Amino acid sequence: MLALLGVQLHFPPTAGALLRLMGARDAVRRADIALEIAGAGATAWHGDDLTGQIGIRFLARQGSELWGGSTEIQRNIVSERLLGMPREFAADRDIPFTQVRRNAMPARERD
Repeated sequence: MLALLGVQLHFPPTAGALLRLMGARDAVRRADIALEIAGAGATAWHGDDLTGQIGIRFLARQGSELWGGSTEIQRNIVSERLLGMPREFAADRDIPFTQVRRNAMPARERD
């Protein structure tokens, strides 16, 4: 529940996936823009140089898309649970994990 200007806003539990997805995309975009503004000085720095923080954020920007689940997983949650879209097709959905084919090479390629 969020109180904004005295109005109570209620979000479904899965709305966190949407907020996390937008926050991750925002962090990546801000790091990209900061590097564009700072220029080449942010790609190599010395000691406590403030532009070094921009370079470090740029190098670590993809981490924000992985923390708490990748953005692809968050998009699936948003589409299935918030928008009511059908689940993605999975041929092995009802098969126990021990029976799922993995790293299997067709017989004709093994010879």
